[in-house]
Amino acid sequence: MRAWMLAALTLGFIAGLAILITWRSTRGWEIRYQPQDKSEPLLKSLGKVLTYKPYILIIAASFLFYFAFNTCNATVIYNALVVVGATEADTAIVYTSGTIVGVILPMLVGKLAVKYDKKYVFIIFMAIAGVSLSAFKLIGFHSITMQAVQFCMAHFGIISFLVLSYNLLYDTCEVYEFRCGEMLTGVMISYFSFFIKLGKATALQVVGLILEARGYQAELAVQPDSAKAAVTDMSSWIPGVLMLLCALVIWRYPVTREKFRAMQEAKKLKLAGQDYSTEEFEDIL
Repeated sequence: MRAWMLAALTLGFIAGLAILITWRSTRGWEIRYQPQDKSEPLLKSLGKVLTYKPYILIIAASFLFYFAFNTCNATVIYNALVVVGATEADTAIVYTSGTIVGVILPMLVGKLAVKYDKKYVFIIFMAIAGVSLSAFKLIGFHSITMQAVQFCMAHFGIISFLVLSYNLLYDTCEVYEFRCGEMLTGVMISYFSFFIKLGKATALQVVGLILEARGYQAELAVQPDSAKAAVTDMSSWIPGVLMLLCALVIWRYPVTREKFRAMQEAKKLKLAGQDYSTEEFEDIL
């Protein structure tokens, strides 16, 4: 109980500190957008954005990631207790380890995304997580240390998505505005969030179905081998493959740093009523 309380207090402190830092560092830098036209029917607006390839790729990636993330996250305790044979206090160590890595990685991801194209930073970190998780199918979980390492490696994908996905989404919104001459950021963000929730719900449903199908029974002190194998799969190759698919989807995402900057320059000329060319970034339109 004390271990869980310590973990909860640690997470609460970190969350509060993150909110304070974000507020202090972004105050006064808010972007003022023009009000969006709300007279158009929602389904019509949705139909427009769902024909735009970069947006489709972004929401597909969000679904795959949250399917992977929630599958992995939901089975951490199962794996620690059922497969590793750890205590509940040990699982708090796993979550605390993941939290520490989760605090460090955003700084690294942020710096790399400034120096390099954020699209490729996203892909590399997501692929690292995917390969690492998949490898645990072969390595196995023999101790609580291995479980902690697995959860920490999963954070390479978790942090890359949480830090960079909304940046990619806002780039997509801005390119769409240039392409069509209308801002549908609200609609695009709303359905991005919808696919996040869909990924979460799908993962939790699938976890329950797999556990039931493989003979997991909560009241048993020792679970059958089939249930242990299912838990191992959902802690290793299943989320690993989903993260690799997420990385593959973003690899197909056409909006790169160079093309986005070229679009911004063209946008300035367009707003100034001057001639501009879309040749450098035609494929992202």
